[in-house]
Amino acid sequence: MERKSVVFSELPRTLRLLARLRARRSRGLQLVVKRALDLGAGLGLTLLGGAAVAACAGLVRLFLGPGPVFFRQVRLGRNGNAFHVVKLRTLAERYDDRGLPLPEGQRLGRVGWLIRRFSLDELPQVVNVLNGDMSLIGPRPMLPEMAIVYHLEDWRRHDMRPGISGLAQVVGRHTLTFGQRLELDRWYVDNWSLWLDLWIASRTPAAVFGRRHVRRPDQPAQEVDDLRFNEFLAKVREQAVRIRQQRDSQRQP
Repeated sequence: MERKSVVFSELPRTLRLLARLRARRSRGLQLVVKRALDLGAGLGLTLLGGAAVAACAGLVRLFLGPGPVFFRQVRLGRNGNAFHVVKLRTLAERYDDRGLPLPEGQRLGRVGWLIRRFSLDELPQVVNVLNGDMSLIGPRPMLPEMAIVYHLEDWRRHDMRPGISGLAQVVGRHTLTFGQRLELDRWYVDNWSLWLDLWIASRTPAAVFGRRHVRRPDQPAQEVDDLRFNEFLAKVREQAVRIRQQRDSQRQP
C-alpha cells in the first residue's frame, strides 16, 4: 500500500529551524531534563486536571451506559515494549448478533465525540507519564497490531517514550493519514531536542481547542487510513470471534 508522504516544505518555518538545534552530544543530559519536566508538569496536571477527569467520568457513566469509566489498553512504548495505557471510555458497549462491536459511528455519540474532540480521554495518561511509560511530548503510543503495517524505518519512532501530545497532533491531528503520522514521528525522533518539545507543548492548546484539523463525527476512517489498518483490524476481530464461537460450540455437550 502506497503511503501519502508529508510535504515538509509546507511545515511551519520555525519547526524546520528547530531541526538545526537537535540534540547531539548533549542528548543524554537533555533526556534527563525531559524526564524531570515530565515529573514536575505531570504532578501539576494531576492536580489541575482532576476535576475535568471527574466531570468526564460522570458524563461517561450517564450517557454511555454500562461498562467501565476507564479502560486499560495495550500499546507499544519505548524500544517496542508493551505497556497498558489508561484512557476514558468514549464508546458505548454495543454489539451485533455475532458478538462484534458495532461500527464506531453507532457507538460514539455526541458525548464521546466531545471528549475525544478536546482530547479529554487522554488526561488519565498522566499516570503513565508519572510511572515512566510515557512522556508528555512524544509520538503517540500505537496499538501492537499497528506494527503489521510498519516499514522497517518506522520502528525508530520507538526510540523515545510515547507522548500524550506529539508533533503529528499539533501539525495535522485528525486530518493526517496513518502513514503521514508515522513519518512525522520518525522526523521528531531524528530531530529531537528540548526546544522542539517546548515548541510542541506551546502549540498543543491551540491544536486541542482550535477548529483546524479536527475530524468530523461523520468522517469515515478510510479517509486517513492509507495503510488500510482498520480493515486489517476488523478481519482480526472477526477471526477472533469465529474462534471463540467454535470453542464454545465444542464445549457444549
